[in-house]
Amino acid sequence: MERIKSKEFVNNLSEQSHNFCIIGLTGKIKSGTADVCSLLTSLDFCDYVTQPANTEGFTMSEIREHKVVYRYLHHHWRPFIDLSVASVIMSFLMDSDIIDVQEDHYGKIAFKSIQTILEKKREDFQAKLLNNVKRTIHCIRYEERKWSAHQDAKQKGLEDSCIEFFQSIRSIKDLWDMWHNVKDKLYKKDFTRDVFFFCFGLLPVLEGLLKPGPNVAENDGRMVEYTPAFQYFGNNVRATGKAVCIENSGPNVNAESLFILPERINQFIKVLRHDPFSNQSLGDSNGPTGGQYLENKNVTTFVVINNFKNIFEAYYFKRRYSAFYLLAVSCDEKAREAKFENISDFKMADLKENLSSGKKLFQKAIKYIDDHKEHAEQPREYIEQHKKTMCEDMGINLVELGFIKDIFTEKRALRKIAYEAKIAPFVLQDVMTCIENADIFVTRDHSETDYHCDYPLIRSLGRIITLILHPGLLTPTKLERCMQIAMTAKLNSGCLSRQVGAVVTDGEYNILSLGWNDAPCGVESCIRRNFFDLLRKHDPEAYSSYELDAPEFRNYLEKINLEMVKSKSDLNGLPMAFCFKDIYQDIIKQRDQIYTRALHGEERALSMCGNERAKGGYLFTTSSPCELCAKKAKEANISKIYYIEQYPGISHTHVIDVGDQSMRARYEFFVGAVGGAYVKLYTPIIPYKDELAAFDFSVVDVHKKIVKNGSNAGSDVIDSNSCEFEEEWPDGLQQIRQDEQ
Repeated sequence: MERIKSKEFVNNLSEQSHNFCIIGLTGKIKSGTADVCSLLTSLDFCDYVTQPANTEGFTMSEIREHKVVYRYLHHHWRPFIDLSVASVIMSFLMDSDIIDVQEDHYGKIAFKSIQTILEKKREDFQAKLLNNVKRTIHCIRYEERKWSAHQDAKQKGLEDSCIEFFQSIRSIKDLWDMWHNVKDKLYKKDFTRDVFFFCFGLLPVLEGLLKPGPNVAENDGRMVEYTPAFQYFGNNVRATGKAVCIENSGPNVNAESLFILPERINQFIKVLRHDPFSNQSLGDSNGPTGGQYLENKNVTTFVVINNFKNIFEAYYFKRRYSAFYLLAVSCDEKAREAKFENISDFKMADLKENLSSGKKLFQKAIKYIDDHKEHAEQPREYIEQHKKTMCEDMGINLVELGFIKDIFTEKRALRKIAYEAKIAPFVLQDVMTCIENADIFVTRDHSETDYHCDYPLIRSLGRIITLILHPGLLTPTKLERCMQIAMTAKLNSGCLSRQVGAVVTDGEYNILSLGWNDAPCGVESCIRRNFFDLLRKHDPEAYSSYELDAPEFRNYLEKINLEMVKSKSDLNGLPMAFCFKDIYQDIIKQRDQIYTRALHGEERALSMCGNERAKGGYLFTTSSPCELCAKKAKEANISKIYYIEQYPGISHTHVIDVGDQSMRARYEFFVGAVGGAYVKLYTPIIPYKDELAAFDFSVVDVHKKIVKNGSNAGSDVIDSNSCEFEEEWPDGLQQIRQDEQ
């Protein structure tokens, strides 16, 4: 009885991680998020884990770890359900009146495409819808390997209901009306089958049919402008709560819309928690539940949300679910560029996804237009007529000019309003910030055209899923240990703009030094310096002689203070910290990193350990080094640079990739878990020894049982090559197993 009880307790603990998990994907366009999503939603992913292409470069310790992952996943793998952010954005498009949608530029394009699909692709639509519903049900009920006749009947009833549901939608008006009915039920938590069919059948299939594929004709119903359209819809939703903005005066931006998109995604997830296949009353609209299905806490709900483009959407889930992980997918930039039809599309996509780059370009454009005030009233016409001159004067290319033109020619000018009102981080796409704040990092090797053969990616995902299901079953990699220290180090930074941490190791990954971006030793951090203290010359040791005495600087401060008094600004108790670099650059009308007060994180770490000790070692940094730090890394003869965030600039191509090949450091995307996820994934729920004992697999306890039952027990000769509890090892690793024996 004691053994049974202990086993039950352990199983109950395991179910907490086995029943519910959400993985949010983020990454640049065409970085490989779709491939990762396909792997996680595959019914057969555990089979992909079995065989590496070859074992060269693997240590025996890594191979043994691989065996642990293989065995565990073959017992516990369950596929994730795909929940696309784009399909949820589709629902916001249907929130709007049909007339309003047709008055919007991108709305009209989407409307025509949807209409074409409903009229000309009904059979394809129905087949995909039914298949998607069946697949989702299969994921929910994945653990039920054997189906009873009763379950088969229920499955057939579900399929018939799905077909009937789709057949009721004959026109685009029917589709819109159906959504409004579903939406009403969704927020009332009246989770009937049509809600399930619409959210996890119709919407993802419709969004998939809109997405252009390779060699697809423009008139087949797909949206050629799919990406810019959904970027536009998504930005509008974050800013206004609506996918299309029809106000002539511009978008009605409101802060209450900040979480409206993740809130609806969360509503969709709740639908999955109400298993549509578990209750006999389903399908009987006249029954006691009216066709409603109730929450089943034992339902396995593993969801992958593809694809977060704004960090606050991810924060929403981080704050609500301990079982949420933000996973960033990266790849080689040249390989990503090759997946675009042309270089212009590649650069434009980056400008729209990288908030920092787009914002800097906009500020440069505003300054230029202000300097040509005679044309300020008609910037669109001026840009169109003076393309060449603007490119030469501003030092930009035609793609960047096209980005500027789009801002000023956009009908409702949301992007322009967002930049000017300083609300861009909240309403626009900002993929780089999403990547920077991710919990887990993987890379997609596009040299493997078939992602099923991208073994490093599969191996990384296998490790992560194993740890999600069973925390502490594996130990951190050397890369994870080092980067976790760098991530912890960056929290020491008192920089107001961004925090960067760095670690220098030798060639065996032994820590030599760490650093973070902050003011030099003996100089106060920016976050603890106060504008009003400086203005009144209180606490003078915290400020430089220039800040205290320079007339041009003091005059600048007085002007700022006067304006703040006029506006009666109130920080609600927050300190009035300030960035010296920003002020000084504004005074001299020149931008240069040289005016920053801080040492960079990599700079501090490299100076702490010395070039001789760092020679041939590795640099771990939360952001790839700038040109200055890259030079210092080269001087120290660093052989590898591991990083999370790609810092803009030419440090790699201009500083590192020059000179003797043997002296060039290799840039490596970091792969693994960091931050809170690192602690969560690698901390066992209970000691593993106690877990084995609960299952009656303690070697000592088994021996005691043998002794208790008699000295002859267990004396039979047993073949050492066989084990009742051991699965057959994959063919590709049979030799490794033999070598170990």
